[in-house]
Amino acid sequence: LASLAAALVKISPKAAGSGIPLFKAHLDGVALINFLSFKTLVVKVVGLVLALGAQLSIGKEGPFVHMAAIVATMLMHAP
Repeated sequence: LASLAAALVKISPKAAGSGIPLFKAHLDGVALINFLSFKTLVVKVVGLVLALGAQLSIGKEGPFVHMAAIVATMLMHAP
């Protein structure tokens, strides 16, 4: 499970890590491509579930902040 979670980062490299440092950079005005995309959200959710299922010692707060930012962005751009 852990290696599958790590392999998911190849699909969306912006899903790696907690996401908080990149989110701070985004708030400062740095243009990050595909940082708040649906593909990144899916990879982040599946990777977090697989990592927790493998009983890896990870913090969940950082990824949840990144996922909440993606959902908020998608809701802002919804028709």
